Amino acid sequence: DAGTTLEVRLACLLHDLGKPQADRDGHSHAAVGAEIADRILKRLRYPTRVRHHVVRIVAGHAFSLDGAFDELAARRFLAEHGDGLSADLISHKTADLAAKQVPVHELEWVAKMREMVIRESTQPHRIADLAVTGDDLRVIGFDEGPELGRVLQALLGDVVDDPTRNDRAWLLKRAA
Repeated sequence: DAGTTLEVRLACLLHDLGKPQADRDGHSHAAVGAEIADRILKRLRYPTRVRHHVVRIVAGHAFSLDGAFDELAARRFLAEHGDGLSADLISHKTADLAAKQVPVHELEWVAKMREMVIRESTQPHRIADLAVTGDDLRVIGFDEGPELGRVLQALLGDVVDDPTRNDRAWLLKRAA
């Protein structure tokens, strides 16, 4: 597709290079492929931003399409990968499936996944989307540091699971 980003195109070229080594060693082909892609793009002197994004696509490309992708799964996918990487992972999966002979339902699943992710992207799925901030938690007694980050991450998990929980009073009570 002419609108596909350079990073997705590069990931399409590089994503399965780790399969032979992974099959021998019993490791994840996505993880091995990400390391190989990183080395190749570094050697070819691609900009660091491009290289890192391609590596993240390759590392995350092996997600399952089991057909059970619902609103919650879409929010969790967004929370795990972020908006931009989520879109690129889905574009990569679409291209990868289109290049193979796969059952039609797999292409339908990835199309449904794309629609669901777009629809759920308006729901809270980032720490910045929370109705509370780290400053709010410091006011109720949390010290700045790793614990504060863990609490914010736990609150985000609660909100991703149920967006109605993104209420300042509920989140402060839960944090306390």
